[in-house]
Amino acid sequence: MSLKYCVPLDNEMQGENESESSRPSSSGNNFATKIESDLGYSDSRAQRIDMRKARIEMARQSKLKPAMIEESTKKKAVENEQLSLSAKQIEESRQRLQEAKDAMYDSVTNVRVAVEAAEAARRVNERRKSEERNAKIEYEEKTEKEALKKISASWALGETMKYPHSLRELLTNQKEECDKLIERKNKLAAEFIAELKAKDEEYVKELKRQTEEIDELLIRIRNHDKNFQNVSREELKSIEKAFMQERANILNEQSEEIQKLLNERRTKETIHDSEDYNVVKIKLETDVQVLEQQLQQMKATYQLNTEKLEYNYQVLKKRDDENMIIINHHKRKITKSTDILNNLKAKLAKQEKQYNDDYQLLAEEYKRLTEQVKQLEKKFHHFQKSDQIRFQQVWDMNEEDVKELMRKILHADQIIHQQHLNLPWKPPVDDIHYFNLKDVVPSKKHALLSSSDKLENSSFKVSVPILDQSYAAANEIILNQDISSISYDGFSKPIKKILDLLSKEASFLVEDKLNQLLMPLNQSEKSLMKLDSIFKALHIRNLQDIERLSHYFIKEDVKVPTNPKELTDEFYISILIDSSQVVKSIKKFVEDSKLKFKKGNLNALSNEILNQTKNHDIKATLDSQKLYWEKMKTILTDENYETWKEVYNEMQKYNVALTDRWKLFHEIQDIKTQNEELKILLRKYLTAKINDELQIPPTKVLLGA
Repeated sequence: MSLKYCVPLDNEMQGENESESSRPSSSGNNFATKIESDLGYSDSRAQRIDMRKARIEMARQSKLKPAMIEESTKKKAVENEQLSLSAKQIEESRQRLQEAKDAMYDSVTNVRVAVEAAEAARRVNERRKSEERNAKIEYEEKTEKEALKKISASWALGETMKYPHSLRELLTNQKEECDKLIERKNKLAAEFIAELKAKDEEYVKELKRQTEEIDELLIRIRNHDKNFQNVSREELKSIEKAFMQERANILNEQSEEIQKLLNERRTKETIHDSEDYNVVKIKLETDVQVLEQQLQQMKATYQLNTEKLEYNYQVLKKRDDENMIIINHHKRKITKSTDILNNLKAKLAKQEKQYNDDYQLLAEEYKRLTEQVKQLEKKFHHFQKSDQIRFQQVWDMNEEDVKELMRKILHADQIIHQQHLNLPWKPPVDDIHYFNLKDVVPSKKHALLSSSDKLENSSFKVSVPILDQSYAAANEIILNQDISSISYDGFSKPIKKILDLLSKEASFLVEDKLNQLLMPLNQSEKSLMKLDSIFKALHIRNLQDIERLSHYFIKEDVKVPTNPKELTDEFYISILIDSSQVVKSIKKFVEDSKLKFKKGNLNALSNEILNQTKNHDIKATLDSQKLYWEKMKTILTDENYETWKEVYNEMQKYNVALTDRWKLFHEIQDIKTQNEELKILLRKYLTAKINDELQIPPTKVLLGA
């Protein structure tokens, strides 16, 4: 139980000398209320006084009227005899507990009464000292006023003096009077300061005395609490013992009565149930005879069913033997048919192998002859396109790294200027917003389409980039292959759709002999060979011719989406022509090819112009790349770099200072932790139960010190 001790004030003395007694009386009411609430007594001072008066009156009446008390005691004894053993014990225990409570209350209240008396005497003494101080202050004020009047009058005499020595004597006298006045003031101030120091010492002593009184009060409360617990424990044991004794007596009485009643009931039940037993016995014997008759009937039925099942089993067994003979005959037929089938399959496999070998020899011979013609062209396209693709891949791989590094540099420069240096920061607008890395990347369209295709297909409403993705996907597959050995598995869905339409609708361009040879092949090989024959008939020799032919399979007046995400395979398939228009497209392609052949000179001139344009584009691309890297250098100027170095040096110093502060902070935290642990150990040592068994506990030694 933790209590804050202070002395409660009387109602008559609460308004006097508040400045002198504010420290001991500021928490007086709270302390008194705390003690009363912890002990379970009344919250009002008047109620406590009434309770004490009632106890005094009871003690006085007990002395004046012993006969009445003796008579009331006899009445209570008679009433207790009439009560049960447990009720008597409960009443006696309640009285003993009440006596223990009264003794505890008196012991604790005595400390409070002594403290109140000491506080009243102290307040009377403080009031007397306060009156003396006020009288002394009034006397000093009167003396000061008289001295000031005297000094002022002396100054008036100085105006009439004519000689310097007289004026000097006057000034000397005035100085002595002023010094005396100041000395009296200083003396009075010294007395008040000494009294204030004495008050402080008295306050310290009062706090120590209050601590001792609180300890004494706590010791009394603790002792009374232990005594009350012991008394309560003993009374509880007595009550429990009385209840157990009363329970045993009641159980004995009730068990005897119950046994007597059970014996009477058992006798009556024996007489009543004998007749019912005879009736039930006769009924059960009759039921047993009926069940035995039914059992004999079931045995006869079971024997008859057994004979029937045996006959049926013999019949089924005979039929099963006949079925086995028939099954063996069919198995021999199946074996013979299987041998014939295997011989036919072997012959078929041999013929297919021979046809495949012949086809393979013819195909290899065709590839060898075609490869000799296309070798130089393929090498040129291969190295040109592979270099462009490799450059594009390297550029795409490093593009995001360059952008991210540029953003980090600009972000760091912004933070250094705005947060560390508190300077305005202006971003390089030209480098961030108006310079795009894609402007210096070589065009994929330029790498995949030839110059002649650009000129010839300029009249179409749908531009060539629609199919660029499809050709780029198949580009690596056909770089090292001839047009006759291409497998269109690497093409995208739009190109596959175009080739399927061409294979189905232009089959009239395939010779009949070739169709007969293609019969044993699977569908993919058959389509590939048909396309090879169709390409020969249309004079299609390379990938550029396939691209040019694909432009004739696109519908007219098709709107190309501006969003690249919408350029999917499904969109490309949706813009292809219907199968009924394939023949018209092939005718138009043949007519345009003838016109192109007639205008060979014009095409040569156009190719030369396009080559010059291509060279100019390459030079412009190189210049743009050089300009890009020159601009990249200007993102972080030399001035900003020097600023970064200075900021870095200062931040290193600041980091060292913060590290030292961090170490000191952890040292302080460790010391605080050690202090808290020492406080906990000291508190445990002072509150240990073994200290109560010592003759001189450590708490008394500390309080005495």
